[in-house]
Amino acid sequence: MSEALSHELPVGQVLATLWRQRWIITITTIVALVAGFLYVARRGTIWRASSRIYVERSGPSILSADSLLMAAGKDHASTQAELLRSTPILKAALARPEIGGSPVFDEVDNRVAWLKKYMHVTVGRKNDIISVSLDSKLVAEACAVVNAVVDAYMEFHSKRKRSTAKEILDHLTAQREKHRQELVTIQAALTRFLKENSTIGLDRNGATNFELDRLREASNALAKAQQDEAAAKAELEQARMLAKKPGLMREILQIHGGRSVSADVSRLKSEVTRKIWGLEARRTEILVQVTPEHPAVTAIDEQIQRLRTQKGEIESDAEVFAQQYIAYLEGRLATASRAVAEQQNRVDDQKRRYKDLGSKRVDYLALETQRTQTQDMIDDLTGRISQINLADISEDEKGLLNIQILDPAKVETATVASSRAAVIAIFLCLGLMAGFGLGWIRGSFDQRLRTAEDLAVAVELPLLGMIPRTSLDSAEEDAISGWDAHPLLAEAARSLRTAVYFGVPKGQGRVIQVTSPESGDGKSTITSLLAIAMAQAGQRTLVIDADLRKPDQANRFQLHNEIGLATVLAELDDVDEVIQRTRVDNLEVMVAGPIPVNPTEMLNGNVFEDLLVELKQSYDRILIDSPPVLPVADARIIAAKCDFTILAFRVDKSTRKRAVAAHEAILSVGSRVLGGVLNDMPHGIGYGYGGGYGYGPMQEQANGSSGR
Repeated sequence: MSEALSHELPVGQVLATLWRQRWIITITTIVALVAGFLYVARRGTIWRASSRIYVERSGPSILSADSLLMAAGKDHASTQAELLRSTPILKAALARPEIGGSPVFDEVDNRVAWLKKYMHVTVGRKNDIISVSLDSKLVAEACAVVNAVVDAYMEFHSKRKRSTAKEILDHLTAQREKHRQELVTIQAALTRFLKENSTIGLDRNGATNFELDRLREASNALAKAQQDEAAAKAELEQARMLAKKPGLMREILQIHGGRSVSADVSRLKSEVTRKIWGLEARRTEILVQVTPEHPAVTAIDEQIQRLRTQKGEIESDAEVFAQQYIAYLEGRLATASRAVAEQQNRVDDQKRRYKDLGSKRVDYLALETQRTQTQDMIDDLTGRISQINLADISEDEKGLLNIQILDPAKVETATVASSRAAVIAIFLCLGLMAGFGLGWIRGSFDQRLRTAEDLAVAVELPLLGMIPRTSLDSAEEDAISGWDAHPLLAEAARSLRTAVYFGVPKGQGRVIQVTSPESGDGKSTITSLLAIAMAQAGQRTLVIDADLRKPDQANRFQLHNEIGLATVLAELDDVDEVIQRTRVDNLEVMVAGPIPVNPTEMLNGNVFEDLLVELKQSYDRILIDSPPVLPVADARIIAAKCDFTILAFRVDKSTRKRAVAAHEAILSVGSRVLGGVLNDMPHGIGYGYGGGYGYGPMQEQANGSSGR
């Protein structure tokens, strides 16, 4: 497969999957459109009532006399927009008689919360114009609500008490002077503290440079001593525990570090143990033939006793060493404990010396923090005072904001917020998205083979050909008549023949098996069509119906079935007697014959293999129509005796899982799979130029032309 095709394959596969689910997509889209029309009919047209106001700051940049804070020039419009949506403004607007019983609020429990949610207040990006809008299907009532909110906002500004610039300037000046006095007091206290504590080693940041370093060193030394003590205690406890258990002396020696000694002792013990086991096994064997008092048994008992004595001496030496090692660990623990006590005394002493320094350091940091905070406050107040325009100071109280209503909300200026066409378009898009999603999910779970891409992805087999869907009925029209009546069928068989010629190495592929995963996939149809195509090409071709359970080739070529392959394998008839000629030149057929009771055993015998060897001397091609692969083992037996195998799959019936299972089953017996053939391919979908198997009580599930 070329690189370009490998990139196009996923796209084609997606489109094919969506095309197969086109009815789900169509139905889902239609349902969404119907829902959209019903929603639009119930909801109606939604209008947007809007009003625009201009907020200009005409005084100093101050929000209110209560906060005594300056507002940033670029944020005052956003602040006023939030004020428009505040609870006091909305409550005042709702209290107005003109909107008290407005139908806009029908079925609304909390009107303030409803307005906060659905009334939109926006600020222009490059100006100070604020837009107030409300969407409703009652356009006149919505305009009244918007105008009421704007009027309540205007009334709020006209009634509230404003602070003048002179009052604010006096207040800020008094605050700055107060903080300056505090700064002088703090600076004097800080200077006095540094003079009184000049010998404690405080730097500018209040950190010590003598006792703190010594305390850190002592603490690190104490931590190291505690680690050594813990390690010594752990080793001692482990050694005592192991010394109480016989057979664990090697672990004690390894704890001590004597790995070479431990290895020698362990190796010696292992050798003695193996010798004891060997003598005991030998003693058991001899006791089968002689009594325990036999001299040979007595000699073995003496050797076992000597080895056990030697093993005890080895273990005794290990116990002595363990006692010495435990004494060594006890001394090591005592030394570590004394070191911990010494370092602890050193740390305690250093902590007492550093305790006084800690309290003085805290006092210093508190004074330094107060000084920094007071200086920052003075700088902030100075900046605020400098922003006040002294020309605005007068004896009259001036409004800090100049508010003008540019466009009140009117029915004539209301716009459509949500048109019917837009709503229907949204529902259409949602329906298409849901349809595509459902179709893709359903297609992902559908494992049936439908296209050549499905076969290439699932089984990784080359596609030899595609047999089109026809109305051929094997009960009324044989394979040869069907060939003449359906040109597309004949042309597909010729394409399959060409693929087989080029797919088989020269001089090989004399015997080809045609099978399928299950019954009804069209293997018998493909066998007969391919045989006719090969015979018309001048090759002497033989068709062997090896399906000894449900044969079909006799019916397809209108031949008698009294004798055939079954009678040859039973050695009741000769090969020449059962081969029948057809109306096609160079094409002969060996039908199945009477159905035997043991077809698997007959096909697995040497007679069938010798028969194929004999027939290869007389024919250019031998096509074997075998049973399906999955229900019975016949197809695998036949595959092992053939040169190549062709797998037939029926479109919309064969699944990927069963196709893979059939392919692996053929490969498991060492046969080579030439490729796959898609049968019953619908016209216009991937075609153009250029159940269980029904044995016994089960019935074959076939339809259309391609039956089996």
